[in-house]
This record gives sequence, C-alpha cells and structure tokens, in this order.
Amino acid sequence: MIIPQNTFARGLLSKEKELKRSVIAVINQDSRYLLVKRSDFDESAPSYWCPVSGTIQEGEHPVDTLHREIKEEIGVDCIPCYCFHQNLTSCKSYRMEWWKVDILGNPVISSDEISEIVWLTIDEMSNLCNIFPEDISVLRFFQQNCNI
Repeated sequence: MIIPQNTFARGLLSKEKELKRSVIAVINQDSRYLLVKRSDFDESAPSYWCPVSGTIQEGEHPVDTLHREIKEEIGVDCIPCYCFHQNLTSCKSYRMEWWKVDILGNPVISSDEISEIVWLTIDEMSNLCNIFPEDISVLRFFQQNCNI
C-alpha cells in the first residue's frame, strides 16, 4: 500500500495508532454464521447481535485474543484460520480485524456478557432489529469472496 507523505496522511496514521484494536470471529457451518446476543448490560453493544469479538489487550497477539474471547464467551477451543478484513468501527474508536475461525465443540453460553447464541444465514440476519449493518456487509463479503 502506498501512503502519501503529507501532513494530513501522517495525522491519520498517528490517530490510527491511538485506536483500540479488536478481533471478530467469523464462525460458519454450511451457510450459517454463529452470532451471539450481547447482554442488556453490555457496555459496547447492549442487546445487539454480533459475531464473537473482543478487545486485543496491550501486548496480546490477535490469535491469542481469539482463543481467549471464544473460550470465555462460548466455551470452546478454536483454530484461527486467517484474517480477511480490517476496518474501523462506525464511531471510529476501534480498528477491527475480521478472522475466519473454526471451533472445536458445540458452543454454549459461558459468560454473562451474552444472553443467546444462534446460527443464522445472512438473509436471516437481515431480519434482526439489533444488528450492525456493517457486520452483515462484512459477512456477505466473506461469503462471496473468502469462504474457502
């Protein structure tokens, strides 16, 4: 990637370094994707449906974050396969890394951070009220371009 060397570009890069980083686990079987519903008291997205995700702690590798968050939230081990997409949250406070992840075992609610677990197609997700449209867009991109 070529980055223009001007004051504006340097300012953008320095702001991005200040962003928190998070991982999002894309877990799919056939044409269904695992989503969790955040608890009503969740700080970042109360009552929202989303893939398993979590903040990368200082000094932590994204793969380690995936292992930790998946075990904490849905009680299974995982195999992180590859990162296929990065973007900023709509409020521009997080840089998100989207990873294809395989899980070992059946997911169960293992944290009070989540209240439900479902497997849905992308079309079914579109009927949910509390889901980020950006999540559906990235999952649609994954289904069309990355699902190998």
